Amino acid sequence: MKPLIQRGTERYRCLPVAQVVDPMPTSQRYAGREIRQNLLFAGDSPSSPGTFVATGQRIPTVALHHWSAAKHGRSARRVLLYSHDTFGLGHLRRNLAIVEHLMQRKPPFSGMLLTGSPMAGSWPMPIGLEVRAIPPVIKVGAEEYAARDPSSSFEVVKAQREAAILDALASYRPDFFLVDHAPAGMKGELLSALRFIREEMPATRTVLGLRDVIDSPETVRQVWQAQGIYELLEREYDQILVYGSRHLFDVVSAYKLSPKVAAKVRYCGYVARTGLHGVPGVLVAPSGLPVVLVTVGGGGDGYALVDAYLEALRRIPQNTVHSIVVPGPLMPPDQYQTLARIAAQRPDIQIIPYTTELVGLLHMADLVVAMGGTTPPRRSLPPGSRPSWCHARHRAWSNGFAQRR
Repeated sequence: MKPLIQRGTERYRCLPVAQVVDPMPTSQRYAGREIRQNLLFAGDSPSSPGTFVATGQRIPTVALHHWSAAKHGRSARRVLLYSHDTFGLGHLRRNLAIVEHLMQRKPPFSGMLLTGSPMAGSWPMPIGLEVRAIPPVIKVGAEEYAARDPSSSFEVVKAQREAAILDALASYRPDFFLVDHAPAGMKGELLSALRFIREEMPATRTVLGLRDVIDSPETVRQVWQAQGIYELLEREYDQILVYGSRHLFDVVSAYKLSPKVAAKVRYCGYVARTGLHGVPGVLVAPSGLPVVLVTVGGGGDGYALVDAYLEALRRIPQNTVHSIVVPGPLMPPDQYQTLARIAAQRPDIQIIPYTTELVGLLHMADLVVAMGGTTPPRRSLPPGSRPSWCHARHRAWSNGFAQRR
């Protein structure tokens, strides 16, 4: 089944591989990083979201656009987004929401996405976005990863990813390098890239995007201390964007950030695509039946939850509810086939392998059953009128969803 895409999505297209961009001659680089040392990328303090400020004073984005374009001799500011995508779809969704917003601004940004998601080639991308796929890996434990291709070693794949990241930086020459979630990248794969920016591209702004609750504060502090992340934040990053609210979770206090790093932090609110997204009529439930949506994100570890839900349905009369089950594109094929066979015996169960427009289903449902720690719970809770049941994810590594709820 093809992925569900909202009506009127002509602004989207699938673009799995980016065209190579000619590198900028050294003579056209900025004269020095200190020129923009106080320039902030976004955030709710001291400015409103989406504005740029310098030394506490708001600067119109149009003025910044012309300044940047004149320096680079090109028509749009460039942002390169790094998304390691080692498990699930949350990182890919978040980065696409961010870059779509930036590309729709007036004046717009030009964007390139570096992603390790195996779904990048089949996901709808904003027209004009350049996408470069890096070899995919999968998280198998706390700080443990493996190549998705069983014929490749992790060491080889990691080296390939590092080379691809450096190549993208050297050819694209972004104004902003937005790193998602992992300050050093997956197993330190960004360290060479960050050093390259500092030494060869001093005018490029390095920005770290963090969700507010990463894990328990104790775990985050231990991992960051062991991996040298605190020093990295001080040395390599110009700004830290927190996808959350300081009133709900104060990352500076929880993660014991130094005053120097704390000064770089800006809270942006929670990232979500704006507007409602349509659902094809085929998904409309029979008249009078409440709709229950069961979704487990990418589905890599969601089989047990879906299986338990289907088992629970056996204990109630058929046609009590209409169930829409979205196992996710990353669920192992044998597990998906097992669920499909069960659903085929019930006319009140509909399985959609996966959808790129989950928001429409969330707004259509009367009840949402989802796995805690994934993107769907955060999407289904606002505006607060929809009952949701979230099952905590249990993995070899701990997860911070219990604090986010």
